[in-house]
Amino acid sequence: MTTEKRMLLPRRPVPELRVPTLAHGDFDLAADAPELFTLVCFYRGLHCPVCLKYLRELESLIPEYERRGTKVIAISSDVQ
Repeated sequence: MTTEKRMLLPRRPVPELRVPTLAHGDFDLAADAPELFTLVCFYRGLHCPVCLKYLRELESLIPEYERRGTKVIAISSDVQ
């Protein structure tokens, strides 16, 4: 596989991403339909103090992201 095929590029399909969520059923990136963008944030888990601080700040910014047409999802390896 060439490097170009592995790169994420604007307006091009991205790799498949389907994950269960705690409150909204399954999330499927291909089926997601935000107004403009989907921001996918991966983090280690809530045991990580840096991640926890980052997530709190991200949560405070969600209304502004939504106002600008961007849906936000945070994904971790934490168990339910």
